[in-house]
Amino acid sequence: MNKTLKKTLAIILAVLMLSASAVIALASEKNVVIEMTDSYGDGWNGNTIVISEYINGEFQNSQRITIDNGGYDTAELKLSASSSYVYEWEAGQYPEECAFKITIDGITIIKVEEGYAYD
Repeated sequence: MNKTLKKTLAIILAVLMLSASAVIALASEKNVVIEMTDSYGDGWNGNTIVISEYINGEFQNSQRITIDNGGYDTAELKLSASSSYVYEWEAGQYPEECAFKITIDGITIIKVEEGYAYD
């Protein structure tokens, strides 16, 4: 991975951890994979990752990603090349049980370990 991409991804991660959201612009259609775990094994209890297109200053076409039941789930999406996307964490109950990793075309852009998914 080149230095510019590493620096950009580090900045995105820092913004997400400070504000619970990040805007990501994609250069071409990309495969996005979100791996989610729940340490207690009963689902995310209302905790959600919301992915929205950011078009002309407005959030549109939002998708809500969560684990309804169990301790592990994966969401796979294809996102458009012509849009920017906002990834936002919405806290529910027991966010300390939640962990997730978001990869775009195999490159990890955000990784939140159990106990750090707080609003």
